[in-house]
Amino acid sequence: RLLYEPGNLRKYERLLGEFADFCREKEIPFFFVLTPNQCEGCWKREFGLVKPLMENQGIEVLDLLPRVCEELGGLPPEELQASPVNGHPGGLLTDLYVKEVLALLRTDPAYQWLWADPGSA
Repeated sequence: RLLYEPGNLRKYERLLGEFADFCREKEIPFFFVLTPNQCEGCWKREFGLVKPLMENQGIEVLDLLPRVCEELGGLPPEELQASPVNGHPGGLLTDLYVKEVLALLRTDPAYQWLWADPGSA
């Protein structure tokens, strides 16, 4: 829990600000994705601490915790893991992450250049 101490969170917010300023200066579109590996546990508390820091710096945040809980919250956490000995996100979570990020990329005007016909430029 030391990671989420107020002093560390202040340092993290400064770093987020520097990162966001750099991207804006270079006109690099970006957003952050919060990817929980299950619905239960510390995710709500931890995301609740870091998400406002990102938003305070004007960073767009795609928080996938509500979608994970909605779509996969009824499953035991073990079914969401890569394997019984690897707690990293498995296929179900990875598919959800991809679907949600792709939906944002397809609808957010900042990323429309991704879908432009290269021959039309």
